[in-house]
Amino acid sequence: LGYGLANDGVRLDDAERMVARAVAAEPDVSAYLDSMGWVYYKKAEFERALEWLERSLKADSGNHPVIIDHLGDTYYRLARPAEAVRMWNRAQQVMMADGYESMDPEEADLPERLSNKLNAVAQDQPAPVADLGEGVEIPVQPEVPEASEALPTTPENPAAAPVLPAGDTPAENAAPAAP
Repeated sequence: LGYGLANDGVRLDDAERMVARAVAAEPDVSAYLDSMGWVYYKKAEFERALEWLERSLKADSGNHPVIIDHLGDTYYRLARPAEAVRMWNRAQQVMMADGYESMDPEEADLPERLSNKLNAVAQDQPAPVADLGEGVEIPVQPEVPEASEALPTTPENPAAAPVLPAGDTPAENAAPAAP
């Protein structure tokens, strides 16, 4: 149930609690570790997601394409596209390996999703990675103002005072007094 909520991107705090109980009961089960990583991915906590997904992949012997795909999406969100591409290629290879069979319904469209991601990156387009959870947004880094943008002059920010030509003083540049 926890993974289902996470995968749907809903009730992520509930999903995290459910998955945490499962991990506490069986800490080496790769599916539970992947689920915890996926909860953090959906919450846009990509560094935490990476830790859990890497643990999951090790616990699984690196042979589950969904875990590998999740890891690829996480690398991509962390601005590590080369590692993402390596993971997506690896997921494709695992799925094409002789004797690989899956009962996982999530894998039905995985070959197409992997192909779409790899094609997008090859064409310098954004990869269609998994969505974040409902209402979750990636925090935007504040933009640094351009040098030409004036900052308000305040006692706390005297450095923002306008630069006057040599020899000019604020009094000389003031508007004439009204008669």
